[in-house]
Amino acid sequence: MMAVHKSRTILALVLAFVLFFAFNVVVNRVVSGWRIDFTEDRLYTLSDGTVAALKSLEEPITIHFYFSKEAATGYGPIVTYATRVEDLLREYAAIAGGKIALSIVNPEPFSDAEDDAVAAGLQGIPTTTGDTIFFGLAASDATDREVVIPYFSSERENFLEYDLTKAVYSLSRDSLPKLAVLTALPMQFGDGGMMAFAQGRGAPWVVYDQLQEFFDVSMLGAQFDTIPEDTDVLLIAHPPALGDAELFLIDQFILGGGRAAIFVDPHAESVAQQRPDPMAQQLPTPPTSNLETLFSAWGIEVSPDQVVGDIQLAQRVNMGGPGIDALKDYVVWLGVDEAHMSKDDIVTANLNRLNIAVAGAVRSLEQDTGVTLTPLVSSSEVSALVDTARVRGMPDPDALLRDLVPDAERYTLVGRLSGTARTAFPDGKPESEEETVETLKEGAINVIVGADADLFADGFWVQLSSFAGQRIAVPFADNGPFLINAIDNLAGSAELISLRSRGVSQRPFTRVDDLRKAAEARFLAEEQALQDKLTATEARIASLEQGSGSGTELFSPEQEAEIARFRDDLLTTRKQLRDVQRNLRRDIESLGDRLTFLNVAAMPLLLALIALGLFAARRLRKAT
Repeated sequence: MMAVHKSRTILALVLAFVLFFAFNVVVNRVVSGWRIDFTEDRLYTLSDGTVAALKSLEEPITIHFYFSKEAATGYGPIVTYATRVEDLLREYAAIAGGKIALSIVNPEPFSDAEDDAVAAGLQGIPTTTGDTIFFGLAASDATDREVVIPYFSSERENFLEYDLTKAVYSLSRDSLPKLAVLTALPMQFGDGGMMAFAQGRGAPWVVYDQLQEFFDVSMLGAQFDTIPEDTDVLLIAHPPALGDAELFLIDQFILGGGRAAIFVDPHAESVAQQRPDPMAQQLPTPPTSNLETLFSAWGIEVSPDQVVGDIQLAQRVNMGGPGIDALKDYVVWLGVDEAHMSKDDIVTANLNRLNIAVAGAVRSLEQDTGVTLTPLVSSSEVSALVDTARVRGMPDPDALLRDLVPDAERYTLVGRLSGTARTAFPDGKPESEEETVETLKEGAINVIVGADADLFADGFWVQLSSFAGQRIAVPFADNGPFLINAIDNLAGSAELISLRSRGVSQRPFTRVDDLRKAAEARFLAEEQALQDKLTATEARIASLEQGSGSGTELFSPEQEAEIARFRDDLLTTRKQLRDVQRNLRRDIESLGDRLTFLNVAAMPLLLALIALGLFAARRLRKAT
């Protein structure tokens, strides 16, 4: 009887193993494409923009996905990532309905496939065993146009769908929209200018590289005499000083139906931090920029004398020095979240965060010009205007925060102008001797206007690193996608707008930040008052000691008593100041402790309580 029971047990185990294996085979074949996506940005779910781009393909595209399976065997994260890339490419091919020919290639050593991978421009990564891992993609269309992803870096895994869709999208367009760029910023060659770029000491801003991927870019000089007739969109970002002749060309371009994105700046922070290269051949970079002549005609203004300060959106910056005391809320550097961006405009609807540095306010003038200003990016209600002079040189973040008195107004940082505008040159082309020059007096306009240009500098939105000679850009804000979205929209395209901002790596703990700012608000004023008292006491003691003359004279009993009293007051004040600073740190640290408990200990405790409850219920059932 024992032997029969043992045989049945073994048979049951074998059957269970067979059923488990068969179940996994069936699931792998039937539902391998199924997934549940719990990520905030739906990173593992194809966006509507991707689906639309794939379904709109008219000409076939060939994609060769290269992955060295054997060489990568000992590298689990790479194998896992490669599986995700392959699955996603198969999904692309399925949605494209036969318009994508997908080839999965394993470039084994010394094979023709390996030669093809090298010829396509893929980057092979050597391993410790001497093998080479190829993990990249080469796509081409019927006219032999090619797009290559040299290597799928894990740092950009959150942007995988965007990179793949961008490759497909760029091959699907017969021609790129024409973009003319007018700027005094070193976008094209980097901060060192052309000479540094030629010597390998500089690189274009990331946003400029992205512009070149999606548009046919041409640069305008400081004294341009024409805007190319086939220009679809004009980008003006912190322009150089312009004369009436150049302003007239911009005026007529826009009134004639041309689209424009204009970003001026009352204080260009990226320029102030820049070290000029005397050998650089680039436009002179002014500290401020404005297009007041055109703005007045359109019924708006961007004052060069005021910038927006915002307590709620203030970025936490390191002002130098060790420890927490070096971290300050800098009210003129703003981290604008999605709650302060328009969800009704396609340009900003899918963005999560913009980092903006020392921005002005775009404000409507009290006059009827036929133009409407619609906010796209705004400050919070805990904001106010700050004199620009206070942010130049070495500003005091504590003083700016302390002196800021919110006025409950939400200031427009970026807005869209629409309607029918009148020309800024009603008398015709300035300084023109031609009587036959035809001047447009009015026209419908579609212009995006911003009061900051620093948001396009690399340091404010992207982290750069190098991998196998390849520059890797990992965004921590949506500044670049915002600009591409704006120009894409003005040019009449919108396929990629829904996925440019997905997967931004910076996810601030907004609740923690709000609580920290509240704690600082309670103690900052008290800390400053004690600091002022401390300074005054030290000054009084120094004055009394200096009053003793050469130092050989003795103090009178009254003076000695007064000095002793001031010294006691000094010690007491210092102790109070330390207590205030300790309380500030204690409040902040307690927030972290509570969050750590909730994230680390609360869930196990909850599971333990559930287990105890089930155990107690089971015992109760047995007892009854």
